[in-house]
Amino acid sequence: MLPMSTSTTSVLMTGLVAILAGVFPVWDYFYIKRWRLSTDPEKRIRLYRLTIVWLWSATLCAAFLLPPHALFYAPQYNSAWFSSTFPRSTVVGLVVGGVGGLLVSIIMYRRALKTSSRAGSKLQHKLAKIRIYLPQSARERQWFAAVCLSAGFCEELLYRGFLLHYALVFPWQLKVWAGLLAASGIFGLGHVYQGFAGILQTAAVGLLLGVLFLATGSLLAPMVLHTLIDLRILMLLPKAVESGVPIETALG
Repeated sequence: MLPMSTSTTSVLMTGLVAILAGVFPVWDYFYIKRWRLSTDPEKRIRLYRLTIVWLWSATLCAAFLLPPHALFYAPQYNSAWFSSTFPRSTVVGLVVGGVGGLLVSIIMYRRALKTSSRAGSKLQHKLAKIRIYLPQSARERQWFAAVCLSAGFCEELLYRGFLLHYALVFPWQLKVWAGLLAASGIFGLGHVYQGFAGILQTAAVGLLLGVLFLATGSLLAPMVLHTLIDLRILMLLPKAVESGVPIETALG
């Protein structure tokens, strides 16, 4: 990070927060409205590429403003209750149990999809609101996987590492739960294309990942969990989709 005055750093950090909290959600809302009407067969790949460029560009900006250790490692938060409520042994158990449970549920769901049309209908219903964004060919699946990996890494650095440092350390020094709620709310707004329910669900996931970040002391566990949560869609989508079969047909 280049040496800068405290005031300059504060202004630039606030500018990046404004982009994450306001500029990007508004731009995304109107861009997606036009994108949904497009008949370009390459539109999903274009969207995936644009998402990757945006994520890495914003992450590089955050890395310019804060040193790597400030982004990757949790700040010293100001709540004795928090540290006593989430001791390291409890957190490790929750991480292992959460990751294991997620993997087991994916395996069981894939088995159910092969033997039960009802499971396919339930999955189709769950994916209804985001179906248009999901890959429908082998090439699109590759780009979608790249988006998932980029999101797991970059979004954690941005919405947990950067935003929580901004809220809890410099320049605001908020109380821990105020910082967590603020960062989680901004994370939810970053997924405005999923609608109001999607914003709330994403904010809730962001809150859990924020707690995990502060409790473990680093972004390693949140990054792994975030990436698995995103990649689970690829793990659940039937292989028939790779051959160009529409999702509705593959699940139907």
